[in-house]
Amino acid sequence: MHGVTLSVVVLGPCPGPDALLATRLAAHHAEPWWCPTLADLHRAPTRSAILLVEWHWLTRLSLAEQAQLSQQAGERASWLVWSASPVALPAQLHWKRQGVSGFCLLSPPDLNPLLARIDTLLDSLAGPPLRVLLLDQADSLALHAPMLRQVGLQVLTLADPLQLLASLEAYHPDVLLIGASLPDCAAPDLLGVLRQTPQGQALPVLVLADAEQYPAVLHWPVVVQGCLLRPLTACVLRAQITAQGRAGRERLRVARLAAPVLTELALPLEPLRQAVDEHAIVSVADVNGNIIHINDKFCEISGYTREELLGRSHRLVKSHWHPQAFYDELWQTISSGHNWHGEVCNRRKNGELYWVEASIFPVLDEQGLPVQYLSIRTDITHLKAVEQALQEKEARYRSLVDTVADGIVLYDPNGQVIECNPAAEQILGLRREQILGHSALNPIWRCVYPDGRPCRGDAHPVMQTLATGLSQQNMLMGVERPDASLVWVSMSSAPIAAANARQTSLGVVVSFSDVTRIREMDRAARESLSKLEATIRAIPDPLFEMDRDGRYCDIHPSDIGLLAAPVHALLGKTVDDVLEPKAASTVHQAIAEAAAQGVSYGHQIWVTTPRGRRCFELSLARKLLPEQADALRFVLLARDVTERKHIEARYAFAVEGAGDGVWDWNMLTGDMPLSGHYEDMLGFAKGELPPNIEAWKRSVHPDDWDAVQQALNGYLDGQLPNYAVELRLRCKDGSYKWILCRGTVVERDSAGAPVRMIGIHSDISERKRAEEALLVFRRLVETTNQAIRVADAAGRIQYVNPAYEQLLGYTLAEVADKPFTQTGIVSEEQVLVNEILERLQQGGGWQGFLKLRDKGGREFVSLSNIRSITSPDTGELLHSFNMFVDYSEEIARQEALEQAVAQANAANQAKSTFLSSMSHELRTPMNAIIGFAQMLEYDSELNADQQDNVYEILKAGHHLLALINEVLDLAKIESGRINLSLESVELLALADECCQLIQPLATPRGIQIQLEIPADIQMRADRVRLKQVLLNLLSNAIKYNRENGQIHLHAHAQGSYVQLSVADTGIGIPPERLTEVFQPFNRLNAECSEVEGTGIGLTITQRLVEMMDGHIGVESQPDVGSRFWVELPAEHYCPPELAGEALEADDDAEPMASASVLCIDDNPVNLKLVAQILGMRPHLRLMTAHAPELGIELALGHLPDLILLDINMPGMDGYQVLDVLKSSPRLKHIPVVAVTANAMPRDIARGKQAGFADYLTKPLHIHHFLQVLDALLATPAVAVPEAS
Repeated sequence: MHGVTLSVVVLGPCPGPDALLATRLAAHHAEPWWCPTLADLHRAPTRSAILLVEWHWLTRLSLAEQAQLSQQAGERASWLVWSASPVALPAQLHWKRQGVSGFCLLSPPDLNPLLARIDTLLDSLAGPPLRVLLLDQADSLALHAPMLRQVGLQVLTLADPLQLLASLEAYHPDVLLIGASLPDCAAPDLLGVLRQTPQGQALPVLVLADAEQYPAVLHWPVVVQGCLLRPLTACVLRAQITAQGRAGRERLRVARLAAPVLTELALPLEPLRQAVDEHAIVSVADVNGNIIHINDKFCEISGYTREELLGRSHRLVKSHWHPQAFYDELWQTISSGHNWHGEVCNRRKNGELYWVEASIFPVLDEQGLPVQYLSIRTDITHLKAVEQALQEKEARYRSLVDTVADGIVLYDPNGQVIECNPAAEQILGLRREQILGHSALNPIWRCVYPDGRPCRGDAHPVMQTLATGLSQQNMLMGVERPDASLVWVSMSSAPIAAANARQTSLGVVVSFSDVTRIREMDRAARESLSKLEATIRAIPDPLFEMDRDGRYCDIHPSDIGLLAAPVHALLGKTVDDVLEPKAASTVHQAIAEAAAQGVSYGHQIWVTTPRGRRCFELSLARKLLPEQADALRFVLLARDVTERKHIEARYAFAVEGAGDGVWDWNMLTGDMPLSGHYEDMLGFAKGELPPNIEAWKRSVHPDDWDAVQQALNGYLDGQLPNYAVELRLRCKDGSYKWILCRGTVVERDSAGAPVRMIGIHSDISERKRAEEALLVFRRLVETTNQAIRVADAAGRIQYVNPAYEQLLGYTLAEVADKPFTQTGIVSEEQVLVNEILERLQQGGGWQGFLKLRDKGGREFVSLSNIRSITSPDTGELLHSFNMFVDYSEEIARQEALEQAVAQANAANQAKSTFLSSMSHELRTPMNAIIGFAQMLEYDSELNADQQDNVYEILKAGHHLLALINEVLDLAKIESGRINLSLESVELLALADECCQLIQPLATPRGIQIQLEIPADIQMRADRVRLKQVLLNLLSNAIKYNRENGQIHLHAHAQGSYVQLSVADTGIGIPPERLTEVFQPFNRLNAECSEVEGTGIGLTITQRLVEMMDGHIGVESQPDVGSRFWVELPAEHYCPPELAGEALEADDDAEPMASASVLCIDDNPVNLKLVAQILGMRPHLRLMTAHAPELGIELALGHLPDLILLDINMPGMDGYQVLDVLKSSPRLKHIPVVAVTANAMPRDIARGKQAGFADYLTKPLHIHHFLQVLDALLATPAVAVPEAS
């Protein structure tokens, strides 16, 4: 028939009897080859051969065998798979990707469908080889052309897209294989040109694309027959090209056969048009889209009249249901000359929507450009409604299936999975794509029966239902998941009935639920029951079952010696019949609690048994009888706690004597009775604290709660041998106290879980304070820069701190247990070391310089302080404690300082001698010059010029004398030989006095002095020197001022200081020279002017201000003026009138007892002031001493009742005098009051710490001064009004 002999290779089962198949194949000029196994396939023909494989046999191959089969099948012309039942679409797609040409459904022995497929393949194989035109980039041509030729295809390669049309005319390919990305050309545009040619309209086109190009290819505006993803195998290429090429040849053959027939038919167009108008909506639009023709069906469906539609565009029925991109794509397609097919939603005139299936055909002119558009549409509104209803119904079913907890799997009639829900994925541990397409005969999961036997594929419920058509219900099976875990499921299967009665079934639905947990719970319940029975037998305590009336219903005694009567005598009786009334009442109370709450714990009863009086603790649990819902039984466990009661009594006695608190925690109820000193140690009265665990938790310090839980859990979990934790508990006053909490489990339930703990609380506050003090001391020792060494009584080193290791270079490990006398001490200090050891043995200590040597050999002098630590009981030496520092540098500094001081003193003495001699030598001739000049002033015979000359001589002489005095004054200041007397100075009075003195200098130049000083401002200063400062500043303000200028003298308080300023309107000082103002002998070029001066006035002023603890500064602007300011410490102001009131005595005051007061002060003015103040206390006798030594003698001779003592005095200061007074047994009881000008806070603190009875600062506040004296002398105070 075809003139060739071909081969059909049958791999695996044959679709029918061998002879029958051979006979039928021979009629088609085909030769059969039988390959029972995959290993036989290599002997079968490859060229011009068709491979035939049975579906179920194919699915049973391993993955490696499937890969081998795909490789060998690719060597053959075609590969058919036959099956007696339909193959699921996902499975077909999978195997077509492996190279399968097609699937054939057979019902043996009917082989006609298979033979028809084979006949078609043989026809195609018998013809000439398929021609392929391969258009792509060079690398793709080099890769794919050999692959195509290897599988028997003719290939023409083309790298230049512009040669495509010429190649079509010359080569006449059956298939065009084109790359998605071409050089110098867009593939969609090239194909658009191709489709407009007669030969290119029907040519099959396959596109070669990468994964990232694939989505774009699907949206190309031209039609292609397929898109192949790189990389490709030869068999896949051959299968796709063969299918498209043969289909193209078949279409061409049918067209050639039908052409004469169609020519002969030549049906008239009018009947065809009437048929179309009756069925479809027809319209014609011009090139601009305006309607030029419609049929009646269009008017009927849209609701518009013909007149309303003609001349309008189809936008009239546009519904806007589709996005604008949909309409843009439609117009782009037809306007480019291509047909468009699709579904469109339009809107009727009344607003209702309707759906049409539309085909739009552009009518092209000779140049291929559209001139009209023919639209043929079919109303599918009812179909869309049905489709929507089906989708909604499917969605409801899908939602139901997806949300149920049971797994649901659908199988096709072949036993292959076609659908599953999320619950099935979760239970089986597989993804949906892993489940679909797999057969129940060869599942990817292993199933077992409850007894462990594997479940064969044909015994699977799915296969049983397919074979019998009967449902399988609640079959328990184990399924092995991919992670090797076993999940137990209860599985049911049922056939899916077909709507067509001729078809038996559409498949099988299987539902299964995960019963792994239920199975485990069942197993656990059986084990628990077994353990419970064993536990009851092992419990040493009696176990009773009672009813609500306390009647014994069942008894489980482990020791009959603990029963009040034999078992047979107890059954059927109540506790009232057996026990003492008090014990029976307690049992009834426990039963009532258990009936209401379910359980009852902690009740105790005493019972007389064959072993004597025994104490039992009762635990009851309510038991509901299943056969009688309203009947109650109670299980009672009577635990013998007699020994524990005795131990508790002894323990409570011991704890009470130790002062500790006791707690007893019932871990089931939360009750925690307290006893002993528990409440007392926290400041509560007995019974004031709630006896429960919650109250205890609330009293724990929040920062300690984690430690408490960790200790308790560790003990209860068995990780810690005992429960002990240090914590803070809140006391009644809100403070916290450190407690050591210890406890132990004294009772457990039948399962071994703790139910009761008893413990004690011990107050460890003192120990904690000691630990904190020790920690502070240790931190001090570890961080100090002084080396510290601790040795035992034998002198062996026990500890050294980091400073010791750094200073000497020895670590603790190197010097531990070595004698400290042999570590770091040089040999020449041995005599001193022996003296130190002797003092330590006597309990004393030593302090001084000790020469040491470090590990590197460097010797240095240390300042050491060595002290002994002795036993408080025996006085025996326990340890020695040594602190020392390297004092070498300090000694060197002191020696250098002493040398520098000596040199400075020598220089200062030489300067003083020189200045004294210079003063004497200069003043002698100056006395003659000025004296004789004054004599000449009285000579009346001198003419005017001579008198002017005399005036200049006197003026120069006085200027030179002033210069000598200021130089001497500056020398005294620099040598420290000026004594200052700091006191309270009323600034307004002093300023007024200075202004009066300076006014004669200001008046001739018309300079006005403005005074702005509050009356209540006082400074602490030496009045004479402050006057000198102010006169100097005022004098400069006049000398360097303008004619008719102004001087502004201002003062104001500024914190603890008072600022006094002198501002002028003079020539000012340049900013760059302000730093030179206070330099000696620097007049800032004023020596070139007519203004006289020495150049050291401001230098003296600055030194004086600084000696009075003040500051001086200057602000100036050229041609505006200068402002000099002085800041000195402020003094409290006491108005004169209030001071006078303070001195007035109360005439009505009672006479006071006589007393003596000694005042020691080196300043006569201060002594005079104290005498005037104490004059207001006639009963007081005042003694004064201007020197410390004299004051001590007066105190010893007269024993005064009170001593007033100055601090800053020559010779001995006030602190030294106080030490002498306090060391005398006769004087140490006399109160001593400090009266001093040292008023800084640190001075006051030092004075009070030294032992002064009080510390008064100058200037004295008289009222407060008298109050202190009255209080210390213990005499009634005279009423003195307080200053307001």
